[in-house]
Amino acid sequence: MTFRFYSLLCVMTLSLLATMGSAQAVTYIADDVSGIWTSADPASAASGLGTNEIRWGTPATSHGQSGYRFDNATPPPVVGNVGDTFVLGTFTHMNWPITGTAITSAELSVSFDLTIDGVIFNDRVFSYMFEHEETPNSLPDPRDIVTFVGASAEQTVFANGKNYTV
Repeated sequence: MTFRFYSLLCVMTLSLLATMGSAQAVTYIADDVSGIWTSADPASAASGLGTNEIRWGTPATSHGQSGYRFDNATPPPVVGNVGDTFVLGTFTHMNWPITGTAITSAELSVSFDLTIDGVIFNDRVFSYMFEHEETPNSLPDPRDIVTFVGASAEQTVFANGKNYTV
């Protein structure tokens, strides 16, 4: 039997939208991006909580455990104009054949420093929830099912007389 490595790559994006119009372009800088896995269900199945990578299961092949990883997009800092979308990092699912207990969900906490029009907002934190369905990794469709469930609420910051939604 042949097993394949399937990776689901997703990018975390964020838009800055000014609630008041502006005649001039307002720039932002996103820097010091960090992503850690803060919880999993069941927690006892996951190793690596509190880091950028979690793993679970007993390897059924030499490839290792299944897992999730978040790789940040900085450095260098991300620079753009308000209203632009930018990448905070990449979510990767390592799908390997395993036995034992798998997770059914996991939460990723992403933090970063944000500068809007020269005003610094340290440690903006957002949470992203994923549901996970482990499959037997048998042909013809060996892919696990990973579902993005949702993110934490938007945040509003105030810079130079304007509100911005992050």
